[in-house]
Amino acid sequence: MAVTADGGSFIGVGTINATLARVDMTFRRYVASDGKVYAVDAIAYAQEAAGLTQGLRAEIRPVAPTLALDAAQNSANALNTFVQNAASAAAKGAQGNSVAIGDNLTISGPSAASLAQTLLGGLGSTFRLPENTQTISRIANVNGGTPMTVIVGLGGEGR
Repeated sequence: MAVTADGGSFIGVGTINATLARVDMTFRRYVASDGKVYAVDAIAYAQEAAGLTQGLRAEIRPVAPTLALDAAQNSANALNTFVQNAASAAAKGAQGNSVAIGDNLTISGPSAASLAQTLLGGLGSTFRLPENTQTISRIANVNGGTPMTVIVGLGGEGR
């Protein structure tokens, strides 16, 4: 939302442009100070020394609000995997399959992974990208009171 000097407000959406450290802002509604609502197509521009530039400068930083929870859940899933693999290995003789090939030599098949290996694998899956959720997000902060120019065209609804 951007508030005008006369008390009106532009209502819209900001999109983070991390490459340029800016927030691009588009507005679809203007609420006049008397409460009337107008459909608009508008874009915010920063007032810079070289002229107008689309979007506003922003401080963009990564945040991970669910990182600890994701790590704990993936580690718990890995612990479950370890227990199931250990039970499976125990049913096969604990050390996997072994075949004696003569001259006191034995070839062994894969045995169960260690607890540490399994937990590290589960913890590592926290950083696998992406399935249905993201552990790391971006937040943009535009300083309040940042001057801008909003270029407006009337929208198709004409209220």
